[in-house]
Amino acid sequence: MSTDNHITFPQVAIPVSGDQPLNAMFMKTAGLGETVPFKELSVDGLVDAITKVVSEASYALKAEEFGSLINDQKDTPLDRAAWNIERLIRHPNIIDYHRAPVHDVPWYQYHLLDVYGTLLAMELLIIFVFYKIVQCICCRRKKPSERPDSRKKRQ
Repeated sequence: MSTDNHITFPQVAIPVSGDQPLNAMFMKTAGLGETVPFKELSVDGLVDAITKVVSEASYALKAEEFGSLINDQKDTPLDRAAWNIERLIRHPNIIDYHRAPVHDVPWYQYHLLDVYGTLLAMELLIIFVFYKIVQCICCRRKKPSERPDSRKKRQ
């Protein structure tokens, strides 16, 4: 949907994965077209959706209205792309300022070693606590009546 939202005619979406189901749901609720889930795709279902979109004028009106809102820009995407390329040519050092912050992440964070270390520490703590609980349950101290009396040793 996001690549086709500049088109001013109704559509039939067949979402497969990723954000496609969400975009198809938006398209359907906005009245821009119909959706046929990929798992429920059949010839009859697809023909019905296409027939519904083509025959009902409300889809065409909504799509025309939505498309005109999206297309109402001060310059075209081609003009913006050309301007950005020309800007990079005029200012070659500006690319240093547009560098993604991911390039400054330390290697241990890049490879998620800090996350793995934290998860390992938590897992070891849980195992240790479980071990201590089992040790307390299985190896209880003897009852006071079974222990040698400490008074007798003093005498």
